[in-house]
Amino acid sequence: MEAGKIFVVIHSIYQLEELVAAHTDSETERAVGKIAITVTH
Repeated sequence: MEAGKIFVVIHSIYQLEELVAAHTDSETERAVGKIAITVTH
């Protein structure tokens, strides 16, 4: 039972990190997109 709880906690932290990483990537892409638009226009 304890091992199961630990796994769930680790899994939750991993998912949270994935979400943060995905959010950071989309923010970076948006910033790059704005720069690209500014340069082309």
